Amino acid sequence: MSVANILYDDLVKEIDKLQEDDHFSEDGRWEVVPPPIIEHVPPFNVYMDPDPDVLEKEHPRQGGKPLLGVYYPMRSPGKIVLFRNNLHAFFWSLFSIAFHQGVSITKKDMRAGLWLVILQTYSHEKFHYYCDVLHKLFGGEYVALKDEAFAVAWSRLRILRDRKDKRTSISNMDSKIFELIIDHAYRFTSPGYRDWVKYKDEGLFKKGFGCYINPPNYDFLQQSNVLIDDLLLGMMEKINPGFDEAIG
Repeated sequence: MSVANILYDDLVKEIDKLQEDDHFSEDGRWEVVPPPIIEHVPPFNVYMDPDPDVLEKEHPRQGGKPLLGVYYPMRSPGKIVLFRNNLHAFFWSLFSIAFHQGVSITKKDMRAGLWLVILQTYSHEKFHYYCDVLHKLFGGEYVALKDEAFAVAWSRLRILRDRKDKRTSISNMDSKIFELIIDHAYRFTSPGYRDWVKYKDEGLFKKGFGCYINPPNYDFLQQSNVLIDDLLLGMMEKINPGFDEAIG
């Protein structure tokens, strides 16, 4: 079981303990009463200005800008750490927006929203790992701000893929809540992170990613009608999860 699933199983218990109102919404769904915690979490934009989260040294628990997760590059295996308390607060800060806007929210929506928040960060850190592998394979150069832009874009594309997959909880979220949460969750303002919009769809991402990894003979292969961008993306998605992971 991945660290993302373990963290979800931990945090979802809080949602399941929420008391439901004694009435149905217009479409017959149970509505969740706004819990007191939403008045005590920091605003979501506290988490929208992070520094690069690929770190060589252990992340300090106190001080600095809050991070939702980090990736430590490979010396033996790489390592992903998800920060439980920050992800917990970020989740509630996003849903506090929905509650304050008077949006009808069910426990099903909140469970799916929790997975969305965890998946956002987990996919982001896994992308850093994938790039770490490909850079070592092809001798490429890590560029912090570019890595962050691609990691943010990749995580969003991963969530949108889940949204289209009818087997996932994210696909069953109320459309108004899904749009609100994903809109606010990607309002990054810090350098690198905010540039995800340059790679916001699969075509832009694929082309930019190929240029970033830039394997030997990249231009020659392109000119020879080799679909090198597709090849690199396919390689990335087949990299085994050979990293360590933990909850911080």
